[in-house]
Amino acid sequence: YGVKDFHPDMVAGHSLGEFSALVANRCLSFEEGLRLVAQRASAMQKACELQESTMAVVLGLPDEKVNEICLEITEQVLPANFNCPGQVAISGSRRGIEEATVRMKEAGAKRVLPLKVSGAFHSRFMEPARAELAEAVDRATRPSRRRPSTKVSARFTRITPRVRPPTSLKSGKTSRRS
Repeated sequence: YGVKDFHPDMVAGHSLGEFSALVANRCLSFEEGLRLVAQRASAMQKACELQESTMAVVLGLPDEKVNEICLEITEQVLPANFNCPGQVAISGSRRGIEEATVRMKEAGAKRVLPLKVSGAFHSRFMEPARAELAEAVDRATRPSRRRPSTKVSARFTRITPRVRPPTSLKSGKTSRRS
C-alpha cells in the first residue's frame, strides 16, 4: 500500500474514487484496484461505443426544474449527478442533451456547459459496463478476506428522473448508518 502506517478513520469515494476508497481501506490490494480500474475503463468505453451519448452541466436552475425539463424531453436525457444546489450534471443522447440545453436556458439556467466526455456517464447508458464490471468485481481477490479497517456503509441514494433528491441531500444533512 506504500504507507504501512496509513489507517484512515473513514473512507469515501464516488465513481472512480470508490476504488481508491476500497484500496485505502484495504478491501482491495493496490494491484487488484488497478486491474479493476482498467477493466472499468474498457467496459465503459465499450458502452460508449454502443450509442452516441454525452453530458452537460446545468448551472443556476433548481434541481426540480432540471428534473422536470428532462422528463418533458422525448429524447433520452436525465439528471446524472446533483453536484450541489444549482449545479446538476445531465446525461443523455446527443440530441437529448442538445434539446435539454436549449430548454434549460429558456427556463432561466445561468449556463449549460457541454462536457468533453465520450459518453453519458452515471446513467442507464452505462448499464452494459455495470454488468461487465459486476462480474469482474465478483472475481476480484480480496486480501485474506479480512474485515475492513474502518466501518463500511453500502448506503447510497439513487436518483432517477422521476424522483427528487431527498431533502437530506439538498440541505447537506447526513445520517449515520452502519
